[in-house]
Amino acid sequence: MSKKNRRHHAGNDDKQHRQLKRTDRVAQQDRLELALSTGTKNTFELRDLHNILHPAGRIKELNEQGAEIHVERRRAVDRDGREHYGIAHYTLIKRRPKKEQ
Repeated sequence: MSKKNRRHHAGNDDKQHRQLKRTDRVAQQDRLELALSTGTKNTFELRDLHNILHPAGRIKELNEQGAEIHVERRRAVDRDGREHYGIAHYTLIKRRPKKEQ
């Protein structure tokens, strides 16, 4: 099976795959806001599932752009099953204003 067919077989579309591959700051901000729009996420989830290298930095930038994001530090388990304390959990309260074009 080709790489493209494997992606489609796994239920991912090309646009979503391309978006996850982008590592620029703006793409990470967009992914972060989209991820938080579906519910609370922790630092591990944002790094591992959404390809956001430095979630705290992107949160700060979104807040500066007018978003409101609540941060709570709690226990979380990483992808290897290890328990960590004081891990940031982020909840989107208000989206940033739409940019006028």
